[in-house]
Order: sequence, then structure tokens, then C-alpha cells
Amino acid sequence: MATGGNRATRRARALCGRHIAAAGRALRGRPDAAAIHQARRELKRARAWLQLARRGLERDERRALAAALAAVARRLGAARDATVLRALVVETAAEAGLARSVLAGFEAALGRERAAGRASLRPRELRLALAAARRRLLAAALRLDGERLSAGFTRLYRRGRRALAAAERVPRASRLHEWRKHVKHYGYALEALAPAWPRRIPPLAEEARALADALGEHHDCALLESRLAGARLAPAVRRRLRALLRRRRLALRARALRAGARLYGETPRRLRARADSWWIEWARLPARPDQ
Repeated sequence: MATGGNRATRRARALCGRHIAAAGRALRGRPDAAAIHQARRELKRARAWLQLARRGLERDERRALAAALAAVARRLGAARDATVLRALVVETAAEAGLARSVLAGFEAALGRERAAGRASLRPRELRLALAAARRRLLAAALRLDGERLSAGFTRLYRRGRRALAAAERVPRASRLHEWRKHVKHYGYALEALAPAWPRRIPPLAEEARALADALGEHHDCALLESRLAGARLAPAVRRRLRALLRRRRLALRARALRAGARLYGETPRRLRARADSWWIEWARLPARPDQ
């Protein structure tokens, strides 16, 4: 086992626990759209750590923790969608030169969905679920070192590379959305690794972040395009909005596939050869207040 195994275990557990706690803090009171976004982002970071730590956790523990965090993430996602779609349809209508008044009914429907989503969010219930997940994580048997973290990291990369290949073969919106999940996890793993290799890793993390943003925007456009199909709008308005969204999606898809080819350009085996040294160095780093 690599030197720094105990330190790696402590740091990984603390970081994952810190992200779960941060998600809970974001949900205090009556969370607004920014707070919900922050909670979702912290949960994704925590879930990325569970993937990195998979060889150091018992399978049942890992699955239970992953399921608990995924359940909270689904609730937050449902509360987020109507808010994002409402803003996007207003932006698209302005681009199309349409008066906002023609969207009044559709906007109102999205507003009602947003209100319903917020009402069903039950932040206290979610905070309790996150606190329970954090306690479970802190009590779980966990043993990590640089090699085990490198294996988890390489697996994240391999899964993203496979999802990219699937999206290239059949570039449906659902496949690009699935790819985005892997890109996000890989990007957060790079973010965590950055202190060990501050010159090499941050540019990669930024590439992953930009790619995930493009894929996220593609998903939102696809979701709105689908919702517009059944919206109570004048047919000409609906066609105009959907045509704009489709053009934007195609441009985003092309950009994402080009960026993905760069980010996932080497084989997992070649990456692993370098990642071992990255994570061994990470495991040896002294703990910092922000790490």
C-alpha cells in the first residue's frame, strides 16, 4: 500500500462529508434557485468522491450512500427544471423577436410548476436525509491510498469515454445527457486532485467544466423543445421557438463532441500510468483548511 494511505482515507472521508454538509446548509430556510443549484453541485461533488473511493468502501455501503444522495438529487432536480425552462423560453423568444405576451400562458404554467416544485421540496426532510448519509459515511469502514484512488479516477474517465463513444454513434439528447453525468464526476475528481499538480490539473478541470456546461445547456434546450411540442401556443410561434432551439442544440452538440474528443483523447491505460503518481502525491499532501 502506498505511503499516505491513512491520510488519504481521512482526507477523502472529510472532503466527501464536507460536500454533503454544504448541500444541507444550502437548503436551510426556504431555498431559492441559487441555493438549490448550490446544493445540487455539492451533491455531485460528493457523489464523485463515492466513485473515487469505490475500492475503499464495501459494496453495500457504497450503494446505500449513493442511493441516498441520488434520491435527494432527484428531488432537487425536479424543483430546478421549471425555473430554468422559464428563463430559457424568455431568452429564446427575445432572440426570435417575439413579444413576451405571446408566451403568457406557457410562462404561467411553468410558474405554477415551479411553485409546486418548491412546495414539495421539503428542505427539512432533505437536510435530515443528508445528515443521515453523512453520519453513515463517517461511520463506514473506508481504506484508501493513492493506487485505489487512481483506480477510481481511471474508472470515471473510462465511463466518460464510453459515454462519448455512444453519443458519437447515436447523438440523441438522452445519450448526451448521460455523458454529461460522467463528465461532471470526472471534472469534480480533477478539481479535487488539483492541489497535487497545480500546473497540470486545473486546465483539465476547466475543460471538463466547460464541456459539462455545454452539455447542460444542450439538455435544457432539448427539454424545452419537447415541452413546447404540447404547449398551448400559436403554431407559428411554436415552430419558430423550436427551430431556434434545434439550431442551438446542434451547435452545442458539435462543440461538445469536439471538446470531448480532446478531453478523452488518450486511452484509460495511458491515463492510469500517470494518474497513479498524481494520486499518490495527493495522498501525501498535508491537510489544508480548504482541503
